[in-house]
Amino acid sequence: MKKFLAWVLMLSMVLGLLCGCSDTDSSSDRRSKRKNRDKDDEIEIIEGREDDDRDDDEDDKKDSQKVTIDEVVVYDENDIKIIVTGLEEIPLGQEIKIKVENNTDRNITLSGDNYIVNGISMNGFLFEQVAAGKKTKGSITFYTEYLENAGVEQLATVDCVNAYIYDSDSYEDLYQTPFSIETSIAGDYVQEIDDSGEVVFEEAGVTVISKGIGFYATGGVMVRLLVKNETGRDILIQAENVSVNGYTIDGWMYNKVMADTVCFCDLSVMAYTLEENEIDDVEEISFSLAVRYTDEWDSLCESDELTFTVN
Repeated sequence: MKKFLAWVLMLSMVLGLLCGCSDTDSSSDRRSKRKNRDKDDEIEIIEGREDDDRDDDEDDKKDSQKVTIDEVVVYDENDIKIIVTGLEEIPLGQEIKIKVENNTDRNITLSGDNYIVNGISMNGFLFEQVAAGKKTKGSITFYTEYLENAGVEQLATVDCVNAYIYDSDSYEDLYQTPFSIETSIAGDYVQEIDDSGEVVFEEAGVTVISKGIGFYATGGVMVRLLVKNETGRDILIQAENVSVNGYTIDGWMYNKVMADTVCFCDLSVMAYTLEENEIDDVEEISFSLAVRYTDEWDSLCESDELTFTVN
């Protein structure tokens, strides 16, 4: 079941990245864009040496602020070793480089998708297969879209909460291998949490704040939420009974929020789902939320129907 969920998560993450998203502009967004245009105009009228000096200063500043990770062994048991080797920025986001040594006589897979990044619960991607007696180099990937949604500019602390190893041939779970990583800025970096917005649900230590409605570039729609988990335990929160313009429709929101963390979540309805239901203009989105502890099936709390109007 874990393997199936891991593949489903990977597919949903890839689809989300391929779709891309474009939020409606808030007043702060417009001010930011205006400021950037003004800044660009100023740069254009600066010529010659001053411009070169500015570029050099910017390069020096980037070098001095570059975040690094020292090589460290984060797991060394059962004839398996996991080594974190570095940090790299890639076009899709940030990658933590790892090396896995498999000194057993079984083919294994290392997987994990739930992380705490700078105190924020977040999905990442880790899936590395290693043949018996062999090594491999791989990575843990955090996609730009998720980092930006959470306001994470730099990786300071990363907890891989549910990393585990299973037999690649029999799919038998072998070992739980959670581990933690600190980068070069771990002691100094302060992660800001934008908890502005309307509180739409609050019960049993769970608070949900509306962060507005956004649109995918391909025509899908999302309701953006911030979930605060003050229950003292890990929780799962998911959307149920989703409807658009009064029509029951398929929507997706299923997030794990670790104890004493927050999570930026999206209720997503894809463009093809709207097309199948012949919905051209989204006027309102409704759904309810169900919350339970990760180690229990009984519901912790449920919301009434929440309705969000698209202006």
